[in-house]
Amino acid sequence: MEPGQLLADRIYRVRAELELAALAGNWERVGSLGEEARLLARSACVPYLAAIADWADAVRLAATGRSEVAALKGVEATAALEAYGDRYAAARLLVDLLPSLAHADASELAEETAAKLAAMGALKSAAEARAFA
Repeated sequence: MEPGQLLADRIYRVRAELELAALAGNWERVGSLGEEARLLARSACVPYLAAIADWADAVRLAATGRSEVAALKGVEATAALEAYGDRYAAARLLVDLLPSLAHADASELAEETAAKLAAMGALKSAAEARAFA
């Protein structure tokens, strides 16, 4: 098998590309990767990919000016990711969402996220989150 054909490679590629496409505002790519992520979440038993697709949807909402809804969706998505055991990635994705949010929505979320990151020893990420408080 070619490396790109391995299921694990596909999962890692979708995860990385989905996050990058969302942060770059490539919504067409986010749409297709989100569909693939949700398919893999069900068929390959990687439910955290659906949570990341939901986070990407939150970034898209923020980009359209729906900051409050985006913040809520981002928190829900990352809570699911945290429930799957990836606490750091969940908090880090919230940090990556913060610049897209209106200041009022980002401020409270930034403090909560910074506290989580500091508690796990991720001090640089915590400081990055606090910059939006």
